[in-house]
Amino acid sequence: MKEKERVLTALSGGEPDRVPTWELIINEPVIEAVLGKRSESKISGYIELVEKLGIEGVTAFESTDYQPVDENVIEDEWGIRYKVGERGEKFPIDGPVETVADLRELTPPDPRADCRWEELRKLKAHFGDGKAVAVCIHDAFEYPWFLRGGMDDFLLDTYRKPELVKEIIEIVVDYNVSLIEEAAALGADFVCSGDDYAYKAGPLISPVQFAEFFQSGLRRVVRAAHENDLLFLKHSDGDVRPLLDQFLDAGIDALCPLEPVAGMDIGEIKREYGDRIALVGNVDCSDLLVNGTKLEVRNSVKRCIASASPGGGHVLSSSNSIHHDVEPDNYLAMLDALRDFGKYPIE
Repeated sequence: MKEKERVLTALSGGEPDRVPTWELIINEPVIEAVLGKRSESKISGYIELVEKLGIEGVTAFESTDYQPVDENVIEDEWGIRYKVGERGEKFPIDGPVETVADLRELTPPDPRADCRWEELRKLKAHFGDGKAVAVCIHDAFEYPWFLRGGMDDFLLDTYRKPELVKEIIEIVVDYNVSLIEEAAALGADFVCSGDDYAYKAGPLISPVQFAEFFQSGLRRVVRAAHENDLLFLKHSDGDVRPLLDQFLDAGIDALCPLEPVAGMDIGEIKREYGDRIALVGNVDCSDLLVNGTKLEVRNSVKRCIASASPGGGHVLSSSNSIHHDVEPDNYLAMLDALRDFGKYPIE
């Protein structure tokens, strides 16, 4: 199979010729270490890396204009302010919406602005149909609490100001639907929504809250993807098992990253849900890919493939991303083990 076909076959629940791999994010320090050089730009280094390593799927992120506000503080086009960490991480610290009146004055960014999908255009121009191209968006949770200025206030508002919460979600989902339509027109192959609904101990919200406030928004973005012939991959860190049935009812095609440290056993999820969704995951990147040996990584990949790959419907990835602290040699060991153990048929 060609690389793009391999990924899309697996995400559709089918069995390709071998298990493909894709990562939501591969951070620059790992890219530079593997390539042995600093690239001209972030996207050029990423392109060179995925070509060198034979990674079948790539990710494009929405481009957003940030303006400086203060030292280490920036503001995006929504009016959300972020503190910038030492490694460039952005942490939301303030939002423009406290009341319905604030919401009435809010002007969302233009989802169809020429700059919005610069990365997608570059990836498509370089790879054409050679690789499966994902676009990363949000669905119904993270940008609403960013706009509200913090998760605590936003979740309290589900009790204090439920109508405000629902209106914020509606505005954000409208924006994300338009992003999906634009990405599809530019040649994207699948959508990954990056809203985290859980942490290690369980969901950040109850199943009852999810049903009342968030499931319809998730369903809308999934439907927009399907109406534009795109597969939909739901990303969430943490233990999302109490929400999984609602994720599936919303129509998702695949789930990632299934964090082992949160009790997300990929074999158990495969047995219970593998006839309904594909799985993307789940080699531990919180400790194993950071501190483990190459042999430990190899054994973990072997177990992961044995648990999730038989019958198809599995894309191998880390349990979140190939982040700054991942040992580059461990990432390479992960890919080497995939090539050794990931060829079908798999018992």
